Amino acid sequence: MDVVGIGLIVAIGAVAFFVSFWLELLIAGIFLKNLNNRYLAVLLLNLTPALLALAKSPGKTLTFVLVGLPILGLMYWQATKATLKRPA
Repeated sequence: MDVVGIGLIVAIGAVAFFVSFWLELLIAGIFLKNLNNRYLAVLLLNLTPALLALAKSPGKTLTFVLVGLPILGLMYWQATKATLKRPA
């Protein structure tokens, strides 16, 4: 597999993580009102299957750690930055 193919797979994975996190955060927003609790719940819901699949497929766990966690971190950073700018 060449570099373009790997880059395409990583890009598709990044978009998939973003969409899944966004939908999970949308649903979590209904049940959890605290912003930190929402992101913690999404992290645990995604990290648990990734760690359980570690023995069978280390690539899925590595993809989550290298692509999914930074995307979730960026989403959290943007959300906290937006809440800090809100007028009181």
